[in-house]
Amino acid sequence: RTPLRAGGEAEAEAGDGPNQSRRESTGSDQTSTSGDAIDEELLRLLYQRSGYQISSQRDPSLPPPLGETPLGVGPREEDCRLDECQQAVVDFALDEANPLAVIQGPPGTGKTGVLVSLITRAADGGQRVLAAAPSNAAVDNLVERLAAAGLRVVRVGNPQRVSKDALEHTLQMQVSKAVAPQMAQIHRDRADIKRELGRCSAPHLRQRLNAALRKLGRVEQRMDRDMQSRVLAEAEVVLATLTGTGEKELDKLGAFDLAVVDEAGQATEPATWIALLRARRAVLSGDSQQLPPTVISRAAAEGGLTVSLLERAEAVRDGRYARRLTTQYRMNAAISDWCSAEMYNGTVIAAPSVAAHTLSDLDGVASDPVTTTPLLLLDTRLPSGRLLADCEEEAGFSEDDLPESCARSTSLRNEGEAEVAGAHVARLLKAGVPAGSIAVQSPYSAQVDLLREVMKRVPGAEAVEVASVDSFQGREKDYIILSCVRSNEHQGIGFLNDPRRLNVALTRARYGVVILGNPKVLAKQPLWNALLCHFKDNEVLVEGPLNNLKQSVVQFQKPK
Repeated sequence: RTPLRAGGEAEAEAGDGPNQSRRESTGSDQTSTSGDAIDEELLRLLYQRSGYQISSQRDPSLPPPLGETPLGVGPREEDCRLDECQQAVVDFALDEANPLAVIQGPPGTGKTGVLVSLITRAADGGQRVLAAAPSNAAVDNLVERLAAAGLRVVRVGNPQRVSKDALEHTLQMQVSKAVAPQMAQIHRDRADIKRELGRCSAPHLRQRLNAALRKLGRVEQRMDRDMQSRVLAEAEVVLATLTGTGEKELDKLGAFDLAVVDEAGQATEPATWIALLRARRAVLSGDSQQLPPTVISRAAAEGGLTVSLLERAEAVRDGRYARRLTTQYRMNAAISDWCSAEMYNGTVIAAPSVAAHTLSDLDGVASDPVTTTPLLLLDTRLPSGRLLADCEEEAGFSEDDLPESCARSTSLRNEGEAEVAGAHVARLLKAGVPAGSIAVQSPYSAQVDLLREVMKRVPGAEAVEVASVDSFQGREKDYIILSCVRSNEHQGIGFLNDPRRLNVALTRARYGVVILGNPKVLAKQPLWNALLCHFKDNEVLVEGPLNNLKQSVVQFQKPK
């Protein structure tokens, strides 16, 4: 088989660039990118890795019909919980005629459950699977789910960065447990030799005792090394972060049958190739309509590093290797339908079990205009058009996760919006909504810091989570409050301009979302204009004090 090299792929063409989002990139109605030589080479290399040959007699872009090459194992209990679309996606990804499968999982569509079923069936069929993700949290989530499904899993990586629940599955813990009796004996022998050394003064005897200590050390190292190899060889699934898949412990295992990369839309392309280089076939799972990889360097971003391999692979051979999950089980349809129409060409629908649920359905939560409304936008302007007190954006400073050389960065905050958020949380708590069910978000770190201070003054709000929009991707809460911050006449809306960030912000909620902002400013951006019109049409764009909300009279024009 031809070895797979990422040579030019890590520096591949960046598509539309780091600041643009392809609004529709998966499915049979995709725009063709055939002619992109790099994407063709990507597919060719994967075919060579899987042992297939590309020739003029056979078009490898045409996979056989689903079910034509069954895996040969019966469905597990996990499969019985999959819907029809999810099951079809699993079947497609397991079809060994496909060297590549791309699974787009819009918010709430059960992507992790699909991956667990896929990996479980692959392991049941005798395949060795490498599973990876860009973050430790995502890897540990897979570890816990796969272990609960009864698979022999090994988590490779620094135990200090592994979650408590996944710790027992780490390579180090499994090796330590396996060799514990032998190691205990070695430690006793070492203690005995050291005691003899303390009593012995004869040079030739001390020399022999020191030699015995060195031999024990070599035996200990060899035992640990051999057990590592054994634990890894017996694992059905090996899991690590993408960079962790490059660890030398995996070098002796040979090629895996299948590499599965979760959250591939948030991974840089070079990092993704580290995992793909270790397997014959690949499954990339994620969502290119959510936030892309985080890249600090502007030059790297402009060079295309924010374009994930998932995003490029979705378009290979006009999307024939891409499949989308189409039923979401998280949020009220009023939230998901707009996101589906704007981000996924209307292909994602809400399951009947969640389509109409609201906060008022929760035990102990009173019914009022807020708890029964899944979408709400609070206009931070008075009916006269003037802003509420202090609802203007201003410069702020915040500590963030940047390197020390630029750890303090200029950000923005809006004191008036923060106070409105605090008042809204107090109203939710009074209605009986548990504090732990609420999250308050903003795209600006300075506003996040301010919101945390405000929440400290709200009685009973200790469990309310305050976080940036970007850090909340992949998570969910019953109710989301989004503070937009931007309120100016000329400077635009900054971070809010990215459709993927708006998609993430809205789709974290199960029962309801409230947006705090100045619609006159937000409506200047086309996607926000469409969202605000959606709010207006559904009579959920309101203004005034929280105890006397009324329909907003604001009118929108299409942005120029």
